[in-house]
Amino acid sequence: MSTSSIPPTSSSTSSAGLQLNSLGSGSSSQITGLASGLNTDAIITEEMAIYQQPVTNLQNVSSGLTAENKQLTSIQTALQTLAADAQALGDPALFQTSQSVTSSDPTRVSASSSTGAGVGGYQVSVTALANSAQRTFSYASPAAADTVTIDGQAVPVSAGESASDFVNSINSNSNLDVYAAATSTGTIVMSNRATGNTGAGFIAVSDTAGALTEQTALAKQGQDAAFSVDGVSGTSHSNTVTNAIAGVSLSLTGVTSTSGPITINVAAPAANSANIEGAINTYATQYNAVIAQIQTQLTTPPSTSDPTVGTLYGDPSSRVS
Repeated sequence: MSTSSIPPTSSSTSSAGLQLNSLGSGSSSQITGLASGLNTDAIITEEMAIYQQPVTNLQNVSSGLTAENKQLTSIQTALQTLAADAQALGDPALFQTSQSVTSSDPTRVSASSSTGAGVGGYQVSVTALANSAQRTFSYASPAAADTVTIDGQAVPVSAGESASDFVNSINSNSNLDVYAAATSTGTIVMSNRATGNTGAGFIAVSDTAGALTEQTALAKQGQDAAFSVDGVSGTSHSNTVTNAIAGVSLSLTGVTSTSGPITINVAAPAANSANIEGAINTYATQYNAVIAQIQTQLTTPPSTSDPTVGTLYGDPSSRVS
């Protein structure tokens, strides 16, 4: 029996071309070469890469097709917008004539026309504005239920009803011809819902329980608007006057006693140049954007590293002649 010592083992032992590599503590060993000296890990990796290449190619083709479809869809959307702009530019309504009506002082008298009017300038003076008739009452909450009759319409008042509740019941009643407002001094002001002179018998009010007491000194009769056009006087129940200038509607918002007459100008019928110019600019802008978008796609060369770049490069079907 030999008593010679056994040499210490190592992490790698070679015998007939067999190589044992330790992967570290706690890891399994890996045998390469298999007695032939070949690096089987590298061979397997390379073969797997070869088998993976068709999959990678298909993935690149798929990415390229998706990018191409996205670009074509974007171009299609831009062309559809361009077609709509061209249709709007060719719409006969764009070139229909209309008349513009202007006022030298629209803060006092503004004017408009929807059907056409006589061309020229008109001098308009306003001496009075139309307003509604008014009556003012002191209000006391009734101790018992009450009924107030306003121009023949009965308005019930409950016991203890506040002034604001009474006003709300008037304003929400569509059968009445008056509005009401509760002032900070505790009074209630009733006014006709329509402006204009209604004569002396305006806003007839009767009260069975005495909730309302009229302050007669504050009664105010309704008034018609008074105006003149080129020296011809006229009146109107409303501050909107449609029969003073043929085809023109006047809106009276202030008197001209100190400022003098206001000039209303009615222009000759013409197409709206601003609208036509806007339609042309819209079409031209969209056309240039579409051409630039297509040219960019046609002149961007493909990339060897990114399959989504240059998918329409040199595409004859996308060229713009």
